[in-house]
Amino acid sequence: MSDDSRVIDPVTQVELLVPAYGTPERAIRRAALRRDGLLRAIQFYPDWPHPWPLWDESGEVSAEDLGLSDALREDLRRWGDEWNTTYRYDTGWPSVAARDVWMNEGDALAERVQREVWDIADVRAEHRGFQEFRP
Repeated sequence: MSDDSRVIDPVTQVELLVPAYGTPERAIRRAALRRDGLLRAIQFYPDWPHPWPLWDESGEVSAEDLGLSDALREDLRRWGDEWNTTYRYDTGWPSVAARDVWMNEGDALAERVQREVWDIADVRAEHRGFQEFRP
């Protein structure tokens, strides 16, 4: 059973999802930002040489810009370092196991980023585009 709830937006009368880490009031403020075109769209994927897997319509986004916690910043940096040392554009992943571990960690990290920026942004996890494994 999900811990998510719902609330009706008083302006649009549309039902809004309130995740377990949100509140009805925050969901309504977030909906207002979306209506006004102010809810940021963050893409989550690595790309060299940017240290963060965070991008928006104008390009690179830093963890500091989003106000991410120190713990999340450290985990994102470690995950990015793993990609930089393991994945190769010319050969792909060294093994299916290495790819799968990295992808699963990315899923969890993208969710953590979404939780931390929920009031100001939507996060689209796009890191699974790096799935190629070439034996």
